[in-house]
Amino acid sequence: MTESFPPGGSGFPQPGEYGGFPPSGGAPQSGGAPQSGGAPQSGGIPHAGGVPQFAESPPPAPPAARQETGGPNRTPRSEIGPAVSANRKKEPVLLLDLSTSMDWGAADENGADYPDPGSRRAIVIGALHGLVRALEEEDSEAAAEQAGGDDERGGIMAHGFANAHVEIGDLNSSNLERRLNSIQWGGRTYIMPAWKAALSDYDEEFGDRDPDEQPVMEVLVLTDGEADDWMEFEPVLEKATAKRVFVVAIVGSGPKHDATLQAYQEGARKNQAQDKFGKSHVKVVSFDSVLDPDEIAADLVTLVV
Repeated sequence: MTESFPPGGSGFPQPGEYGGFPPSGGAPQSGGAPQSGGAPQSGGIPHAGGVPQFAESPPPAPPAARQETGGPNRTPRSEIGPAVSANRKKEPVLLLDLSTSMDWGAADENGADYPDPGSRRAIVIGALHGLVRALEEEDSEAAAEQAGGDDERGGIMAHGFANAHVEIGDLNSSNLERRLNSIQWGGRTYIMPAWKAALSDYDEEFGDRDPDEQPVMEVLVLTDGEADDWMEFEPVLEKATAKRVFVVAIVGSGPKHDATLQAYQEGARKNQAQDKFGKSHVKVVSFDSVLDPDEIAADLVTLVV
């Protein structure tokens, strides 16, 4: 039997015929169907013998920034980070402002007073619930203190300040509401007695340990106004070190809030200027007009835990 070949007579596909190679320069025109056996156009389906084309995957979307609320002086959440590195042992201490202005509105000092949920006091108590839940397991002595089943101990040691020092004691998720509702609120803003009491408690608990074994004393100051004894407290901030770190969180709004923010920021700058490595051991954060306790709690956890 005589075999019959397609025109061209060679028995092999000619360029462009029956799956043969496309002729030189014979790539399909844009938008045209691919030649048989040729490389597919973008998005086309390769024929047998063709080289598959793969579209590049889009780059992953960047993580969404945490939403923030508040006034113009609110510290951006992107600038809020841990005051003490996670690998260092720390002992958190709370200095809580109990002055009369803490009953005022957080976004408007002429707004509704406590117990309105928009008051500074209500917002701070709500934020402390979130902070305490995160911190009570971080208390370096909590396990030993609660070993006997006493929930009155363990968590974060708290001292209040107004006209005088108020010993609040350990705050944890079991006793926070009860303790903060049982103390006297109101008065002016004298912070030094509370600071001295907190330092005394720390020295009593850890002072006899080797310095390398002592945790960092991490002092959280929650306030809405400049201290009446600021001239005494500012040098305390200036002398902060890597072993004694301050986090100052300022709630409220308006000119008094802004003046308080500027005063504490100046104290932080002085601390950084005297540090031989140029590091600041005082972090100042403004919650200007922030009304969401959970938002404040999340930022405090970032700073302190």
